[in-house]
Amino acid sequence: MPTINARRLAVKLTKLRERNGWTQREVCAALGMGPASITRYERAEGQPKLRDLRTMLAHYGATEEERCLLESLRLRAREKGWWAAEPFVGEISPSYEMYCSLELDALRIEKFSPIVVHGPLQTDAYAMSLKESFAVGSDVRATGSDLRVERWKALESRHPKPDLTVFVDESVLRRTVGSPEVMIEQLHHLAALPEWVTLRVLPMAGPVVSAMCTFTMFFLDAGDAVAVDEGTVAQMYYENHDQIDRFKVRLDRAAHLAYSGDESRDVILDMVKVFERHGSGFPQVK
Repeated sequence: MPTINARRLAVKLTKLRERNGWTQREVCAALGMGPASITRYERAEGQPKLRDLRTMLAHYGATEEERCLLESLRLRAREKGWWAAEPFVGEISPSYEMYCSLELDALRIEKFSPIVVHGPLQTDAYAMSLKESFAVGSDVRATGSDLRVERWKALESRHPKPDLTVFVDESVLRRTVGSPEVMIEQLHHLAALPEWVTLRVLPMAGPVVSAMCTFTMFFLDAGDAVAVDEGTVAQMYYENHDQIDRFKVRLDRAAHLAYSGDESRDVILDMVKVFERHGSGFPQVK
């Protein structure tokens, strides 16, 4: 499966050609390339040599900024992440591989998580308890835990680190996963996240945002963005401007309704006290 940068390179080469109103056949003839060359490049089935790329960009009248970006994408197009090595190679789906690739490349990530704590922010005990409630086998639980840990290590080792914002519904913090002790540990973990991660809590007293659907937006260089709607069966990827704008509206609404980062931390620590006193995220009414 092509990496995200290979796909971006293919899309941008296609748009540059179409901007000039040329067919693939016309470009091949003008540049003396094989008849299938442009087709392969625009399908992300291979990347042009640097010399050929520069020839194409000159023919297309690309700006210096466009040239620098596409040459950078070409260099990064073949880069594989942690999932391409043992013990993960061949163990994750192409869709999940694309998601992890976006995590490694995005400058900014915004996640709307209304059901459970965002995967890389989960403690081991929370993650295992969650998977036990899904009634999956122990081998699946172990693999999933390894993937979650590796995703966090990859994010943490990035330079520069991404700007990660996670919107989480207050009900996620109140719902007992595993046991009160598991929740207390998880809540303390969320309250101590590093400064490059911002957790914002959506109050239960507020209106519902986005019909409670989980989604992520990845903001890449050159103003590119990808939205991922994380359904229960499959992930759907969206890249055109109209689709991206609809997801941005949802994030703007979440940002307007959520507590600030500092307020959210206070809410989380207050929730720790609730679990310590009542053994549940919901105080008992007598």
